[in-house]
Amino acid sequence: YTINKYAQLDDLEAIANQWNIYDFHFYMSLHDWFVSRRMAEREIEERRYQGRIAAA
Repeated sequence: YTINKYAQLDDLEAIANQWNIYDFHFYMSLHDWFVSRRMAEREIEERRYQGRIAAA
């Protein structure tokens, strides 16, 4: 995730091949994990911004 935050299908397939997992549900879970991590980062940035505004 720290190398590529925007994993494409090829990237997910490479991860699955490395772990020897060939399952559609695994791909979907992995994709959801990447999306959730990006959303969490945005939420953290927004909370920091709101904290700075409230502190001022």
